[in-house]
Amino acid sequence: MAETCMSESEVKEFVENFKGMLWDELDDAVACMSKDDMAAVIRALKKRFG
Repeated sequence: MAETCMSESEVKEFVENFKGMLWDELDDAVACMSKDDMAAVIRALKKRFG
């Protein structure tokens, strides 16, 4: 897996709370992600939601 600033548990928490997030919360979370963090989150979301 690529080097990320977010830990695996942070990625997992983000994915678990994804559907319940408000737009402002999502915007804040995405704004502080690195490129590698974003890729890890997208892969996890794709795995969970297809």
